[in-house]
Amino acid sequence: MALNTKQQAELDRICRSNPTGRLQPPEVVKAARKPTSPLHNCFTWDDTKAAHEFRLMEARQLIEVYIVSLPEGNTRGYISLRGDRQNGAGYLPVADAMNSESTRALLVQQMSDDLRAVLRRYAYLKPIAPTLFKAIEKLLGHEARQGTTRPALASRGTAAQA
Repeated sequence: MALNTKQQAELDRICRSNPTGRLQPPEVVKAARKPTSPLHNCFTWDDTKAAHEFRLMEARQLIEVYIVSLPEGNTRGYISLRGDRQNGAGYLPVADAMNSESTRALLVQQMSDDLRAVLRRYAYLKPIAPTLFKAIEKLLGHEARQGTTRPALASRGTAAQA
């Protein structure tokens, strides 16, 4: 969701009105409750629907913290491919994903896209961390030239001990 200029201005106003100089979610919700607020339509005000959406978010968080042990080390047990998110296909066991050459290629592309997104998200830090940015950019260039994916896993992996 992209914010329009009125919504951005409202967030800035809320931040400036906070004595700490920080934007805090409870204050954003409080301001957005007013039907005339530019932020009002950014929220789900139907409590039943909002509760369901919150439970879905909690389910995603549970899935994301499920860890398995693989020969390469501990990792998330289930992964979400971007294309699957768009059609609601759900999460794929990581070992199954790694046993499919086409899925491995999608994951490598997704990882590269994520690294590019990190560079954009933290672009304001480039002047103080140029070496880090250059290393990531070099890595991305190397991956594009290499075009390889790693081999399939021999086992499905097991749940890691906490």
